[in-house]
Amino acid sequence: MDSAIERIKASLSIAAAWSHLGLRGSCGKECHSPFRDDKRASFSVYRQDGWERWWDHGLARGGDVCDLWARAKQISVKEAIDDILASMPHLGGPAKAPDRPPEAFLKPQGIRWPPDLRTASGDECRALAALRSLSPEAFFLAGKLGTLKVATIYSQKCWIITDRNARCAEARQFDGQPFPSGNKSFCLPGSKKDWPLGLKTANPQFDQIDNLLLVEGMPDYYAALQLSIGSDINFRPIAILGAGLSSFSDAIQPYLAGKKILMTCHNDPQGQAALSKWVKEFYRLGAKSVVSQALPFLHDDLNDFLQNPGPDQPLDLLKGFLSNASRGAKR
Repeated sequence: MDSAIERIKASLSIAAAWSHLGLRGSCGKECHSPFRDDKRASFSVYRQDGWERWWDHGLARGGDVCDLWARAKQISVKEAIDDILASMPHLGGPAKAPDRPPEAFLKPQGIRWPPDLRTASGDECRALAALRSLSPEAFFLAGKLGTLKVATIYSQKCWIITDRNARCAEARQFDGQPFPSGNKSFCLPGSKKDWPLGLKTANPQFDQIDNLLLVEGMPDYYAALQLSIGSDINFRPIAILGAGLSSFSDAIQPYLAGKKILMTCHNDPQGQAALSKWVKEFYRLGAKSVVSQALPFLHDDLNDFLQNPGPDQPLDLLKGFLSNASRGAKR
């Protein structure tokens, strides 16, 4: 696929373009037209010959994702292709300055943020607590720390993990369903996963806590926040989004210098293999001590563990902060 239009059609779904353009409603096999008022659903999105297409029955007009973009912006298809490539550099086009005001973004502006990015409401925090079988207080706290945001992605309401440095952000849908790619999570374009999330929050006092509980993945971060609430051991969580990461940005060194890190990863081969790599990295970046803590083998991850822990198990999990373990010791 050498042509720009084929590259766009292969990488940009109609749902993603719809969301990016801010078109009203949501797209589907039977939906309302974003271009006119219709009392009944008279717009369709479907697949034909391996490509996504749309058809507006009221206008007797349709096309592919480039045609949708052109129709929405009232420009030619050629102009639409250029505009898509400029707006989305990851598709192979030149970078384009965002046309939204700077206050619509967190800083620095490396990530392309959804235009409706906001803090989660109380009802949304409670909905996430029910989805993940966690305490609503964990999500309330994340909202105050700036590590939980909400926005529309692929026409679906999503919860997003990020932090004050805004170098990385990952989203999941509120309904727990996968994205069009088939993945449950979506890393926002421009994100750099070599930055553990939670190192810098909206609460400078919270950021001064020297004990760091490092977890793997987005859900486990909020599980770790729940674990921190009311704990006798003072700590704050940070999260790495993926066990495959083997090195981290040198820019995190000031945030790790002199810190004590307790790591717990998923109970799978990838998670356990990551622990040994991360121990070396965190010592390289100035950590005072690094201890890895295994979860009880019946549990897949920390989120799963906190749904039904034994009476003393949460405290036992955190005892690595109290030990004088040697470099990279396991508990």
